[in-house]
Amino acid sequence: MTKIKVSIVTETYYPEVNGVANTLKYWVEGLQNKGIYTQIIRPKQNPDDASVESDQCETYTVAGLPIPRYKELKFGLPCKRKLVSLWKKSPPSAIYVATEGPLGLSAVRAAKKLNIPILSGFHTNFQSYSKYYGLGFLEPLIFGFLRYFHNQTRGTIVPTKKQQEWLSRKGFENVSVLSRGIDSSRFTPSKRCSRLRERWHVTDGQVVCLYVGRVAGEKNIALAIKAYENVTATHPDCVFVVVGDGPLRKTLESEHPGIRFVGMKTGEELAKYYASADLFLFPSKTDTFGNVVTEAMASRLGIVAFNDAAAKEHLSHGNSAYIANLDNDEAFIQLTLEAIESSSELEKIRENAYQLAQTITWNNIVNQFVKKLLEKPPLRLGDETHESSQNINSI
Repeated sequence: MTKIKVSIVTETYYPEVNGVANTLKYWVEGLQNKGIYTQIIRPKQNPDDASVESDQCETYTVAGLPIPRYKELKFGLPCKRKLVSLWKKSPPSAIYVATEGPLGLSAVRAAKKLNIPILSGFHTNFQSYSKYYGLGFLEPLIFGFLRYFHNQTRGTIVPTKKQQEWLSRKGFENVSVLSRGIDSSRFTPSKRCSRLRERWHVTDGQVVCLYVGRVAGEKNIALAIKAYENVTATHPDCVFVVVGDGPLRKTLESEHPGIRFVGMKTGEELAKYYASADLFLFPSKTDTFGNVVTEAMASRLGIVAFNDAAAKEHLSHGNSAYIANLDNDEAFIQLTLEAIESSSELEKIRENAYQLAQTITWNNIVNQFVKKLLEKPPLRLGDETHESSQNINSI
C-alpha cells in the first residue's frame, strides 16, 4: 500500500502557546500514531529554525515576518513556487491549511495548480479581533477575504455547530464540524498542589478564580476582572490568578495589584495551576472554541462562560457550568458571585463538568480528522480527482 502523507500548513505550531498550535500538536501526534507521514510547513520563528526530517514527520520552514501586535508569532511570506516544487517532488495525499495568511494562500494556490485535495480550518475569528485594535472598519473586508480563502478549498472545518451554521449562512461552502479533544492524562484534578495554594496564601476553604489565556482586549479579560472585583466586595478572601501574557498585562498588573499575574505557563506547571484553582472564568466572545474551557473541565473546575464556543458545545447552565447569554455581561458577573456563594452547588457543577470531560478524547477527534482529509469529497465544477487520495478503511 502506498504510504499516506499529509501536509499541514500553519503560521503557528508547538511549542508556541495558543489554541491553534495546541490543537495541531494533538492532530499531528494522532496522525503519526496511525502511521501517517506528516509534513508541517510553517514560518521560521527564529533565524536558527531549519527544516527537519524524520521517519514519521518532516518540518519545512519558510521565510516569515512578525505579526503586528502578536510579536511572538510570525506570518509566512508568499511562497507558491517553493510549495509547487516541494509537492511536485513528493505529492501529499492531502493538505490541511490552518491559517489564512500569505503562506496559507500560497498553499491553496499551489494545491489547486497540482490538483491535490486541500481542506482548510477556521480556527480564529480574525474579523472580530479588528475592533479591539482600532481597525473595526476593516471587519467586512477581512471577513470577505476569509470567505474567499476558504471557498478555494474542498471544505472548511470548524469546532462547533454554531460556527458551522453561522459561516454557512454567510456564504462559506462545505463547512463541517470537528470538535476538540481533551488530554485527561495531563489535565487532571490529581495535580492539585498544596504548595502552590500556599504560595497564593489560600486555605482549603478559600476559592481561587483562574483565567488562562492571552492578556489582550479581544479576550474580554476586563470583564473577568470586573466579576472578580464584584466578588471581593463581599468575599475579600477570594483570590484571582491570571495565567498568560499579552499587550495588556503591564497595564492591568499596575491597575489591579491584588490580582496575581503569573505570566505564561506550559506543560505540567500549567496543569498544576488549573488543578489548584476552583473556578474558571472564561469571558471571551471571540474564540472559535477555547481549548482552555475543556482543560478546565478535565481539571475539575467550575466554569463561568458565555453561551458560545466550547461552553455551548459541551456544557449546560446549572448542571455542568454557569452560563450567561452572550449579550449579558451583567449575568456573567452575577454568576461568578453565585458560584462562590454556594459551595455545594459549585461542588456539584465541578463534578459534572469533570465527568463530561472524560468522554471527550483526542483519539476520536483524530479519527474524524483523518476521515475528513482522506475521504473523497463531492467535487466542485472543474475539480479533478487526485490520484493519491486514499481509502481510509485500512487505517
